Amino acid sequence: MELRVMKKNGVAYENPTTGMGFGFEPRGRISPFFECANAAGAHSYKRHLNSYMAWSYGTGAEEHYRALHEAATLADVHSLHVIQVQGPDALVFVDHLVTRNVLKMKVGRSSYVFVCDEDGWILADPVMLILDEQTVWMTVGTVALELWVRGAAAFSDHDVRVQAVPAPSVQVAGPKACEILRQLTAAPLSDMKPFQCMRATLAGLEVVVSTTGYSGERSFEIYLVGAEPYPRGRHLGNQLWGAIRDAGRPHGLLEGPVQYERAREGGMITISHTEGDRINALEFWRGSVVDFDKGDFIGRKALERIRDAGGPPRKMVGLVATEPNIRIETGEWDMPIYDGERMIGSTRHCSWSRHLQRGIAIALIDRAEAVVGRICTLPHATGVADMEVVELPFVRSKNDAKETSAQSVS
Repeated sequence: MELRVMKKNGVAYENPTTGMGFGFEPRGRISPFFECANAAGAHSYKRHLNSYMAWSYGTGAEEHYRALHEAATLADVHSLHVIQVQGPDALVFVDHLVTRNVLKMKVGRSSYVFVCDEDGWILADPVMLILDEQTVWMTVGTVALELWVRGAAAFSDHDVRVQAVPAPSVQVAGPKACEILRQLTAAPLSDMKPFQCMRATLAGLEVVVSTTGYSGERSFEIYLVGAEPYPRGRHLGNQLWGAIRDAGRPHGLLEGPVQYERAREGGMITISHTEGDRINALEFWRGSVVDFDKGDFIGRKALERIRDAGGPPRKMVGLVATEPNIRIETGEWDMPIYDGERMIGSTRHCSWSRHLQRGIAIALIDRAEAVVGRICTLPHATGVADMEVVELPFVRSKNDAKETSAQSVS
């Protein structure tokens, strides 16, 4: 983005053109990293919870995918709003709010969690960071979860304070990510395992570092503490992005969008009731996200009734095209799945898998039909494909086994 310099009364002012040519709506939240992403070639943006995220860059998807596996990528993920729960009862309160056992987790743990309503429907699937014994962050990019958390706190007896904090984030992912970031901080990043977090100073800036990567690869999410949306936070945003970019260039770092294709291969989706999702917590393919061995939590009684009645009527599965090179249009809308003329479910997300060289879809289908190896039919934007039911994830990442073992960390 070009900045024109104009003078008035002897003072030089930058005249930013943020949003021009992109169709940004007034009052939409613009990333403090916008200038850097724009300079790197970002030319298409998508709105997430009133925030505009860079969606496409000048370089191709194949080049970004290769950089993620062979070097490193730098992506703007500022749309993850940070909700802070702070106070003497922070851990107890959050434990009542989510379906995982927070009280067994150590300080410095991060985790993927569900927040459900009283009927067991998933309201949001934030990443939770336990920064200290009295401070928990919940980051989410699709739901105004702060209102639900504030309401739950207001009508509870827990001694907590809930607030949104300015901490926009970038993701540095790939096999060289740690090597790049170690040039900018004295924090022991090499010692961080998946699903951990810590406070640190990086490039002279106060940050929180988390290793809960949406790409499924070795990655670090860097939350820039105190950086407000553009324009107030842009100087901090430019400083952080520029430092990471410059440190990463000799290592082949590529600036680009979040690798959602790799996330789909890993079975990851975002779940948001505000986008029309109606997913029960027990329908999700990873059973460890709901822990019935913990104490009471919102939605527990409803989920117990469903479990005791034999489970939910649907199951989340993977679908893989039986023929190579079938390009299923990438989309986040539901598309019907058939057995002959009978509809048995619908897709949640479709994508092209470069690893499998097949079209893939994450779907919710009738439990009786969720048999691994069965063939079903998926009409899509450019044709009709035969799809095989498979277990998720489609492609295992290094973090899969480590997340399971991390659940026992207390």
